[in-house]
Amino acid sequence: MNKTAIIFDLDGTLWGTSKKVLPAWNIVLDRYPELNKKLTQEEMNSFFGKTLDEIAEMMLPSVDEKKRLDFFIKLEVT
Repeated sequence: MNKTAIIFDLDGTLWGTSKKVLPAWNIVLDRYPELNKKLTQEEMNSFFGKTLDEIAEMMLPSVDEKKRLDFFIKLEVT
């Protein structure tokens, strides 16, 4: 029996996408000047394989938890 499969690799395991998504993240962060945040390549690389909660805490450690989660929830709906 011949089967076909498609693999979606979104966490960087097979294909490192961090260089492609870094500019997009920085565009989004520019829309929120109160966060005063610009991501580096090293930071972006460290996010892959993490949960959204972990990424939020790593990305915005000085922002209180509720504001961090609100920011990421807004991203999910837009």
